[in-house]
Amino acid sequence: MKRSTSGTRRLYIAGSILGFSAVLALILAVSLAALNCFMVYITAPLVVMSHAEDTLLQITTSPEGTYTLKAIRRCGGASTGFAVIVTRIDSGHDDCVYYHYGTDEADICWLTDHIAAINGRVLDLSKGESWTSEDSP
Repeated sequence: MKRSTSGTRRLYIAGSILGFSAVLALILAVSLAALNCFMVYITAPLVVMSHAEDTLLQITTSPEGTYTLKAIRRCGGASTGFAVIVTRIDSGHDDCVYYHYGTDEADICWLTDHIAAINGRVLDLSKGESWTSEDSP
């Protein structure tokens, strides 16, 4: 009895083609998934940064000119609330001395040349005091 090699050959060719297609599809799927992850990783910070909006509320200097404070209102977009950030910007400093999430106004009153009251919080700038809304319960 003679064995037919053409049927075996057709099965081998079909298996090779099916295997090649499956491997090609897998490579394409993995490549697209990797590209998608890369694009999300690269563009996500740009999207977040583009939605943050800062509004200058005021710049004020202490009575003798020793300290200068800048107050901004930060809006993080539709999914977050407002925050007030007050930074010390004198003599090359850019230190945050006050951060309050959940408010949108800054009332700064100088008590002395080195003590400021920001929205009722008294801070001695000469001692490097600062306050954030996370500090209080």
